[in-house]
Amino acid sequence: MKYLGSDLVLDTEGGLVVDNGDIKIVEGIDCVAGNLLDRILASKGDLLMHEDFGAGFYDKVSLPMTEEKIDDIVITVKHELLKDPRVSEVTEISAVQEQRFLYVTATLKLATGQVVGNFVFPFELESA
Repeated sequence: MKYLGSDLVLDTEGGLVVDNGDIKIVEGIDCVAGNLLDRILASKGDLLMHEDFGAGFYDKVSLPMTEEKIDDIVITVKHELLKDPRVSEVTEISAVQEQRFLYVTATLKLATGQVVGNFVFPFELESA
């Protein structure tokens, strides 16, 4: 079975999470989910030495949202997800706008063959 990775667990401030003196680690599907969220929410150039990492949504996600803008965001999210070698297919993807938030939800087929649903990528909409 292919390895889905491991990563350090960070708190909301970006600091390491320590439990009983040990730095916490996230593995498997939880690692994939966290890494994909980072990829989607980061802007290109945010990750040192990985200039192409990130979807760069800051200039795309603002009110008012049109169907065309939402479709563009969904397509961009799908392309970003497929850049991760652990994702072999995006089987479903949709977007729902609720007030000042846009939620993109995806079902993914991972390289391990597992199909995992309910990956949610939230975007807070800023006024244009």
